[in-house]
Amino acid sequence: MAEAKIEEIGCEDRISVLPEDLLVVILDLLPTKDVVATMILSKRWLSIWTMVRTLEYTDDMDDESKKSVWWFLNKSLQLHKAPVIDSLCMELGPQCPTTDDVDIGKWVAKAVDCLVMTLTIKLLWSAGPTSLPKSLYSCTSLSELTLSDQILVNVPSSAYLPSLTELELICVVYKDEDSLVSFLSSCPVLEFLFVLRKIDDNVKTFTVKVPSLLELTYKNLCSDVVDNTDRCLVVNAPAVNTCQITDYSLESFSIEDMPCLQDATIDVDEAYHPDDKFLTSFSSVLSLRMHLSDAMVMRCTTINFSRLIKLSIYPYGPDMLETLLRLLGNAPKLKEFLVDYKFVYNPEDLPWSWKQPSHVPECLSSQLEIFEWRDYGDRIIEEEFLTYVLANSKRLKTATISLRLNLEDPELIIEDIKDLPRIKRLHLLLTVKESAMDVPSNLESRRRLTKLCLRWQVSPNCSSFDIIIDTEEEDSESSSSNPRFLNEMAMEISVDLINQLKVSLRKEAKLTSVDDCSDSSFPSLPTSEEAIAELDASAPYLRCRNCKGKLLRGIESLICVFCGNQQRTSDNPPDPIKFTSTSAYKWFLTSLNLDGSEMVEPLKETDGSSRGATKAPPSKGIALSKFLDLEIQLVCIRGEV
Repeated sequence: MAEAKIEEIGCEDRISVLPEDLLVVILDLLPTKDVVATMILSKRWLSIWTMVRTLEYTDDMDDESKKSVWWFLNKSLQLHKAPVIDSLCMELGPQCPTTDDVDIGKWVAKAVDCLVMTLTIKLLWSAGPTSLPKSLYSCTSLSELTLSDQILVNVPSSAYLPSLTELELICVVYKDEDSLVSFLSSCPVLEFLFVLRKIDDNVKTFTVKVPSLLELTYKNLCSDVVDNTDRCLVVNAPAVNTCQITDYSLESFSIEDMPCLQDATIDVDEAYHPDDKFLTSFSSVLSLRMHLSDAMVMRCTTINFSRLIKLSIYPYGPDMLETLLRLLGNAPKLKEFLVDYKFVYNPEDLPWSWKQPSHVPECLSSQLEIFEWRDYGDRIIEEEFLTYVLANSKRLKTATISLRLNLEDPELIIEDIKDLPRIKRLHLLLTVKESAMDVPSNLESRRRLTKLCLRWQVSPNCSSFDIIIDTEEEDSESSSSNPRFLNEMAMEISVDLINQLKVSLRKEAKLTSVDDCSDSSFPSLPTSEEAIAELDASAPYLRCRNCKGKLLRGIESLICVFCGNQQRTSDNPPDPIKFTSTSAYKWFLTSLNLDGSEMVEPLKETDGSSRGATKAPPSKGIALSKFLDLEIQLVCIRGEV
């Protein structure tokens, strides 16, 4: 017996032979620590990492016992040689040393010299606010800038950032108000601005005057400000289309009109008393989310929201339902309305009843299509308000009611809601308690109702469900437009009741019953073989013997792609298959946008050594179609093909 030969197979290093520019692109996708670690692979890799254009240095903020990344940052940037830096992120935590040799400014200056485009600086160290080099505020290549925490924004009068489009200022300190104004005015193409303020940031009047600004997010979460009488937010950005203002400091606002506004969020302290000018600046909005205090909702009733389509309100107080309807009266085009009572911490304070207005808001009678109530608590006033909205919303398609948690008897509350007038009508149709004369005679209504019954699902022990209102103008697809409809129905409908409804509808329409099999006029379904045969009129010998499906390679086919049945009965192997005659070859060319006439040159095998070798003359190459002119030969092994 011959001794087994052990063949040593060498592993070819294909990555190292790639061009250096391509290797740098690959390394840019890896964490910076892993990128630097590649220098130990070989001499070829010793300096490649120094050319990467994406650098990220981040301290572990959750574990202060770990060594700071500063030492690694300082050493690696000293060796970095790339002429351009696309992105640089430096996030230093409390473990970072605060000695004199820790100079973050010199690396910011180096990034500016390397034409950095995206720069993130976050300093959570124990040292005080640190100024950044003045060259940062004149960087012509910078397009995205994030400054966070212990940073002193000291902007010179000569600042100019012609490419900056996105700016984030998170809990930074400003030298004075002029630095802030100079900073924003030096950004002629700024489109996105995010601001999160801290109490002692040296700014009382925060001015945002940026004509090019499209999206503004302003957050002041400091609710314990002692002196806020002269603190103010001033906004003059006429091109803004998205605006979010969250302020719990009770500062005042001076906001100019925003005629292009599409989406807005207003969340201010419940003790804040706005003036008419503050809310008037939001009158052109299309979608509005508001956290409402009593003072806020009263001001809203005097503003005309002529373009408003979607309104979401989060009341702070319990007694707002009457004033809410007056707000709806000033939104004639409203189509979506959401009420969320999750911020009303004492729902038991709700009054027992409310006074229904004599005039129905125009949006309810002609526009409203989607209504949602979250944290419904089954108080009398809540039931009355829900009844009023459902009864007067003539074009309503979907109403979603979410119950407040920890209610004593949610099943009983659901039954009470189902007994409301418009819901009761639909429920009776579904349970077939009405006579056949009450079933809609319109054929489209029958089809819609049957489809609704088939899609109605049961979800036990749920606390939220959707109500689909059936109106004459309702779109036939409305019952399936909301994905929650299939999962959150708190209503049990047995299969027998659904079958009864189907039978009664067919009977009323004078159609043959599905259970009457003796009726010869009732069409029978074709067999699978007949259905497949109708798809293609190929000859019988070109079809599968089992399912009658078309054989893709005709008589040369080995198996049927429809049923997997083997087609050949002979022990002789089939004729070779030319790859260029297959669908796979056509797909291959199409996917690469080729036609086969392209010239290619086969790779030449080498032993990996090029020392002392002369360069081979270039070959002319061959056409791709000829290069891929392969034959697939099947052989017989022990009687199997």
